[in-house]
Amino acid sequence: MSLSVCIEGLVAEGRIRKGNAQEAERLYDLHFQQLKHRMPPMAAAAEASERAIKTLDAAHQQKIRAALMQAQAQSAWLGRRRAEVAEGKPFNAGAAHREIQDLDLHRQAIRGQAYAMIDGLLSNHRRDFLGRVRNRSDLSDVVDELHGNDTGDANAREIADGWRQTAEWLRSRFNAAGGAIAKLDSWALPQTHDSRALREAGVDAWKGFLMGDGESPGLLKRESMLDYETGLPLSDDRLSTMLDGMYETIATDGWNKTEAGSIHAGSLASKGQQHRILHFANGDAWRAYADRFGGSATAFDTMISHVERMSRDIAAMERLGPNPAASIRWQGDWLEKAAHTSMDQKAIDRAGGARGQLNRLYGEYAGSFSRPENKSIAIGFSILKAQQSAAKLGGAVLSSGGDFGTMITTAGFDGLPAAKMLGQYVKLMLPGSMEDRELAARLGLVSHEWTNASSAQWRYTGEEFSHEISRRVAESVLKASGLARHTEAAKMAFSMETLSFLTQMRSRDFGQLEPALQRTLQRYDIDRARWDMLRTSPTREERGTNWFFPEDIAKGEGGQKLADDVMRMITGEVGYAVPEPDLRTRAMLNSLAPKGTWAGEIVRTAGLFKGFPLSVLMMHGGRMMEVTGGERWKYGLTLAALTTLGGALSLQLKALAKGQDPQDMASMTSRGAPRFWAAAALQGGGLGIFGDLLGSSTDRVGGGFYRTLLGPAAQTVNNVNTLVAGNAVQAFKKYALDDPKAQPHFARDLVKTVEPEVPGLSLFYVRAAYQRLLGDFIAEWSNESYNRSYADAQRYAQEQGSGYWAPPGSVTGNGQPMRAPDWGNAIGKPAEPQMMH
Repeated sequence: MSLSVCIEGLVAEGRIRKGNAQEAERLYDLHFQQLKHRMPPMAAAAEASERAIKTLDAAHQQKIRAALMQAQAQSAWLGRRRAEVAEGKPFNAGAAHREIQDLDLHRQAIRGQAYAMIDGLLSNHRRDFLGRVRNRSDLSDVVDELHGNDTGDANAREIADGWRQTAEWLRSRFNAAGGAIAKLDSWALPQTHDSRALREAGVDAWKGFLMGDGESPGLLKRESMLDYETGLPLSDDRLSTMLDGMYETIATDGWNKTEAGSIHAGSLASKGQQHRILHFANGDAWRAYADRFGGSATAFDTMISHVERMSRDIAAMERLGPNPAASIRWQGDWLEKAAHTSMDQKAIDRAGGARGQLNRLYGEYAGSFSRPENKSIAIGFSILKAQQSAAKLGGAVLSSGGDFGTMITTAGFDGLPAAKMLGQYVKLMLPGSMEDRELAARLGLVSHEWTNASSAQWRYTGEEFSHEISRRVAESVLKASGLARHTEAAKMAFSMETLSFLTQMRSRDFGQLEPALQRTLQRYDIDRARWDMLRTSPTREERGTNWFFPEDIAKGEGGQKLADDVMRMITGEVGYAVPEPDLRTRAMLNSLAPKGTWAGEIVRTAGLFKGFPLSVLMMHGGRMMEVTGGERWKYGLTLAALTTLGGALSLQLKALAKGQDPQDMASMTSRGAPRFWAAAALQGGGLGIFGDLLGSSTDRVGGGFYRTLLGPAAQTVNNVNTLVAGNAVQAFKKYALDDPKAQPHFARDLVKTVEPEVPGLSLFYVRAAYQRLLGDFIAEWSNESYNRSYADAQRYAQEQGSGYWAPPGSVTGNGQPMRAPDWGNAIGKPAEPQMMH
């Protein structure tokens, strides 16, 4: 039975559009093959015809809707650019670039609101010290609840209900932005797929595992699996065909759907259904697939990944239309067109760069720039960089004093109370603050450290390591150091106090707010009228304080946009208060040093630990340039002064942790410059290791300026070279050439090479204890010239304006005895040494 016999008539009647005949026949055949077993052939043919026509019509309406929304987004963008020209400005590429940066904040605002709905999941199952998901057995109950099994666990049921609400909110918002994901009541969880595992198993084994092979019933809940084209239950043949296509897409990492030569992906609006195809029979079936073909991802991982993916897609579609990649190409065309039609040679010269920057920013946002060109090279360097971080960032939390300077500066610039933020930070750092952190999650202010264990290390390294074991080692060391807790507490404190202050100010008219706060609100599109909307939003009392909750702000006409902008403001300002690489910084790094290339990875390794100062420079330097006149100098000098004070605190804490006295803050170099305060300024900006070189020819690990510039791995390579090649040459000279001056030092160089590379030994509370209780014994055993090494260490400390309260050799008896730290040295008034007994 074929629809082709009446195609011409249906086209003539206007029920099928010209050009759709082939698609109409295909849809008719799909429907007919599934209906012919349920009704007489003539009835099945008639019903199949009607359904094919309805499906075509729905697809056509969706295409029209998406096209209109795409045109609306592009028209709004062009209107903003033309308005700038009308104000006497040139066609503004910089504003277009800032809109893509702001798009990333919009994504984070959506993500934060989604996380607020699953706060129970985050509180109970966020990753622990070793990077493992907490309470996995309880998480299994959540999976069972989602698959319709009553576990009797009220907490698991509550988390499952929160997930259903979140997934539906994301689906509805995706569709409102131009998508078309069907509502499926039986859908429980998305599923991750390990493409390598699928390729190794092959399509037949993979399909057999899902569908059953005669010996096992399979994992799928067939009655819930509907053909998204027909809306009917999938037949065996149709399911097999769909799984063939799904396998090819996963196994090829999506390249089977990519046209050769294309630059950007297609419409996001047409995506989304692929994550809802598989319906598992129960929780055991879902877990079985996750263990074999899902890369052992937990339900926590899949939920977080779903929120991340949907937030990214929703934000892009809301700002750029249903096909964001097409909008970026269109914007690039307009930037170049405007430049060339202006007849301005300078604008023409800049046009190509402006378009390139636009592509780089969106490429970074979409994730295409973070994909390694060669995975093997990327993973190899990832292991190296993770090892360097684990071995050398154990004291990074002591280097974070500059964060207090950026927090206070940002709070002052925004018209927010800095003192309360610091008080909230201290509160969140103390044990027993879990209720406050859970409140932050309910407010949508959850720190990214709860969902991404690598977030803290990204601040300082500029890297997110991909190799699982090495990544977990690095994460564990940074957590043990307190850096992750500090970062989480600082972000949450700033976020909570910002939202709390806005709630407290709700009784004031917009004109009664501090001018700085007015400017901050206006930067995020909250003017007088929208402030009045916010003021009238309901509040809730939590822990003795009234709060605006994003979900309450979102209620009513225009409320969702207002909630997005409030969350966008908080997220954006947190990025200045607790700096980390923003979209612009990440795009620059990934374009200059592509992942998975030898040149790129070498540059990235040399730049390890330098991502933080780059973030401070680009973010706060950019903000300083945005203000004018005296405000610019006020902002810059305030930031410099406060971060220098924070750097001074870091220098003193680091000195004490190394067994040294506090440094002399009044010390002067031979050139008359205040060495300590110059080092503090560098330390406050994240360049503490370069501060070591002030007044000294070497840094803290014995490297000079160029080795410091090349990164920590350069010192490792040099040590390995000395150990292997250097000692081989000395041994050859001594034993083969009988050179009396040649002397290999294998034991000494082995210790010098291995000791700095052991993960955890750099932890600030381990370092001095290890050195005095064990390290000095090893040094004296391996190095007959240990007295010279001890003297070098003392001399380096003196060059830094300090001495040792726990000197080298104090426990072995070959150095000065321990004493109490000389606190008076900090102000240039050495106290009498106190001997420790």
